[in-house]
Amino acid sequence: MRKFTSIVLTLFLLCFIVPAMAIAGKGFMGGKGKVVADEPPEDTGGSTGGDEGPLNDKKSDAGKLYGDLFKILRQSGGGGDFKLVPIVDSNGAPVVDETTGFQEFISVETTIGGEPVLTVIDPGGENNYADYGWYAKLNADETYELDQSPYPALCVQPVANYERWGDISEKTGLTKNRLPLVITYDPTWGRSECEVGQLQEVTVDSAGVLTLTVNPWFIEPGGSWTDGINGTVTYANGVPWTDLIEEVHFGRLNLSRAPEAVLQAAFDEAISTINSPDTVGVELDAAGRLLLTKNVYDELLVDGNGEPQLIGTIQKAIDSPLENVALYLKLMKDGHLVTPATERMPIDRSLHGGIPLWKLLELEDGPADASLRPTIDIKKMEALGLGSLVDVSATDYYAYYQCTDANGGAVECLCWNPDPVQPELDGEWVMCEGVVDRQLAAAAACPEDETCFGPFYGITVPTGGAPDAGDLSYAASFLAAGADKTGDISVDMVVYLNSILGINKVVGYSKYDEHGEPTGDAVSYEDNPVYFDFDAVVGYDRAATFGARGGGYVTVLQGQSPTWTETDVEIIKAEYGLGISVFNNIGKGSGGFPNQQPAADNILGFCQEADDDLSVIEFVHTYQIPGLR
Repeated sequence: MRKFTSIVLTLFLLCFIVPAMAIAGKGFMGGKGKVVADEPPEDTGGSTGGDEGPLNDKKSDAGKLYGDLFKILRQSGGGGDFKLVPIVDSNGAPVVDETTGFQEFISVETTIGGEPVLTVIDPGGENNYADYGWYAKLNADETYELDQSPYPALCVQPVANYERWGDISEKTGLTKNRLPLVITYDPTWGRSECEVGQLQEVTVDSAGVLTLTVNPWFIEPGGSWTDGINGTVTYANGVPWTDLIEEVHFGRLNLSRAPEAVLQAAFDEAISTINSPDTVGVELDAAGRLLLTKNVYDELLVDGNGEPQLIGTIQKAIDSPLENVALYLKLMKDGHLVTPATERMPIDRSLHGGIPLWKLLELEDGPADASLRPTIDIKKMEALGLGSLVDVSATDYYAYYQCTDANGGAVECLCWNPDPVQPELDGEWVMCEGVVDRQLAAAAACPEDETCFGPFYGITVPTGGAPDAGDLSYAASFLAAGADKTGDISVDMVVYLNSILGINKVVGYSKYDEHGEPTGDAVSYEDNPVYFDFDAVVGYDRAATFGARGGGYVTVLQGQSPTWTETDVEIIKAEYGLGISVFNNIGKGSGGFPNQQPAADNILGFCQEADDDLSVIEFVHTYQIPGLR
């Protein structure tokens, strides 16, 4: 009969770590090691089939991306970092070094900014094999010995908040404020488990009982600590290591978890506002948001044509958080804001059940032109100097509905059904047999016998690619406009947000069959996550960026009540008073670690710009003039 080992902790570990640990320790966050906690709920979503897979591969309703996600150590991107990748053979089996008995690694110098730095950081150095879980090894003679797994746990690495706790390396001996982890290995199931705690000693007895002496305390009860916020503080109840795990607070950006149809509707609302004939100008405000100049009419006064009389203009920024999140999503995925003809079908809210929208439409009369989703006025944007947001190869086209059969072939939508009593005199048009779907098609000229809409000027099918540096600057502003004014935009927030929105491929598979099941050659994104690459961000310049918006000045109220005065303030030098700069966020783009200069490149530069935009929004809202709100 096979013997099973047990684990005894001399100082009991906190086994029920925050649920985020279970979520972030899984493959879709980039790590493979299991963190001891409850499993996330199973995916109960339906399947839609196609290459995009069930639920467009977001699967956020499964709970995987809904947990209390926490801050971890991440790559800054580019060639300055490196990561270690375990080597496997052609069959996927680990390649083990015959001398050491541990799996071999290869060093990859180019990394993607934001991807997790896993727990094997420095093989061959002082932390060599720190990621290999401890276990009681059963020998052939039925005796036990202490050993480590030959395979790395590859857990994500939680970090402590530097602003809150300062440099904790003197407590851990680890760089970059990494929290210590206790890693154990289960040889029965071939998996590792990671928990936050400071391992002091590991032993195994003759019965195979593994004993781990663990210090769970960052600050023991009654101990003191000097940090950068509170100074020296004595903690009567102590501070366990797990209290240093910092969750990412999304605030208003939780809107990103809204159903796709909600985000589509918000995007359409923003585009309709831009396209409105009353919108006579679009520029950027001090925070980079789209600032619309709109005509104002007096409905009681009419001109010679009986139309309301123009009395002036007003400026209003697109400041709806939901609309800005939708603009961010579109720009990050396509690199432009143009809705192609094939995606202008009325928004379908029946993906999770119910009658598909196309079956509810009145085929006899055809849908009204107004039912099509809007597409941005490319020529207006180009004329206003915002052509980089609509940089596509546009053309004139007509749109029409095309019905298809089960094989995807084009078929007639409507067939004549004669009246059974008076077939020569009466009848009705009905949906033809064999019609299984209806989509929008587009052509340069309206086909004969088709009811067309248009002409329109834009693109007919989805086109585009990765956003360039200019697009990412706009995206940073859209992201800031969707966030809490008093919050922060960190690297972890951006990565998690991109995962929730489907910009990162971290759940699901690369290919699905007609039944919504992954194909045999499909790549699992949980095991092989794909992160958005911010390498286009190079040399972000705070002074140049804000100096180019509105001449570098913003009009706000300054002074004290009741003697507030309207004042033009240079944004780059603006202060709240007491010498507190608007841009009091050096290092925010670098994960909170000390940095004397704003981050400029890759994901750190993107987060720095977004957080700078958010700082300006907070300043303007603090001192804004009521008439400019």
